[in-house]
Amino acid sequence: MVNIRQEGRRLMPVQIKLSDHGLGFLLVASGVVTGEEILEGIQRRDTSVERVQKYLYGIADYTKIDELQVTSDHVGQIARIDEFTAKINPNVNLAIAASKDIAYGMSRMFEIFADKAAWNINVFRTLEEAQAWVRAETKSRVTGELTLEATEDI
Repeated sequence: MVNIRQEGRRLMPVQIKLSDHGLGFLLVASGVVTGEEILEGIQRRDTSVERVQKYLYGIADYTKIDELQVTSDHVGQIARIDEFTAKINPNVNLAIAASKDIAYGMSRMFEIFADKAAWNINVFRTLEEAQAWVRAETKSRVTGELTLEATEDI
């Protein structure tokens, strides 16, 4: 993997960011992405109960990946983590954007594996569709418009 640097830091293939001042989280994957890297990112997302309790939405953006090295075991582990997190906050709308067939298929598998999580989960081919769905599903729970833009790295 190419060691890309930004401001002197290596960019991770999976970045987790808060959006709308903690009302949402963004998982952004790019380049070659492994199941272990996704799991590590999700674990960073859930390090604070107070943070998890604020979430109204999440967007997982897999539209920038070049290669996805994820097994069904990884997908099951991710689903179990999200089931546990949903016990802390069951009121999350999670949109997954996956343009490549392998990422879309694994995301659909996750949607099935995560059926015990109380989250409202949907998979889309484009980030724009995912964002529109999150806005529509979340609008009754916020005053004003969601930006869906990163406000803080995790």
